[in-house]
Amino acid sequence: MRIAHTMRARAGDRGRCKPREALERMLAVRQRHGELGASHLQQDLYDQIMVMAALQLGDLPRVRQLLKARLSTRIWDAATWQAYESRSRRVDEAHDAAAVRAALRWDTN
Repeated sequence: MRIAHTMRARAGDRGRCKPREALERMLAVRQRHGELGASHLQQDLYDQIMVMAALQLGDLPRVRQLLKARLSTRIWDAATWQAYESRSRRVDEAHDAAAVRAALRWDTN
């Protein structure tokens, strides 16, 4: 609960802020999912929201970073490592919204 309260307090004027500010606030607390008691699905949705916010801002380096971080949470063995490497290379080639949306649809389980 503390983390949700912190986010609300930082939002200031009733949560209305600029997309860049919202993304920065989300990035500041993204590693604290455990404190929220967030399920894997909730964590993944949070990650997807950050990717789409960065895309909306046209920040492709950040989009790529967030996509790779999202993919890296699903590495368990040699096979998933190989899948990560392959998808990571494809993320590096994502240069438009369609490619980013396609990357978000990759099976990450």
